[in-house]
Amino acid sequence: PNPTEKVITVNCKSETCKISSIEILSLTGQAIQSLRLKDCNNQCLVSIADVSRGCYFLKTYLDNGEVITKKVCIQ
Repeated sequence: PNPTEKVITVNCKSETCKISSIEILSLTGQAIQSLRLKDCNNQCLVSIADVSRGCYFLKTYLDNGEVITKKVCIQ
């Protein structure tokens, strides 16, 4: 859900895509958290317990080269 408190669920709607990495960026583009993922197919849970409250961009990198950016708010 958005806003969220402790965990972000990242879903890929295609069964054939795999999520390779995820970045959480401040609204000014500063990297807050970066995760390389090995065994993540079309759904991943990302802990944001150490991220301060506020709004961020969540960039999801897929193994096919596609990059998806969404705005998330942390309470």
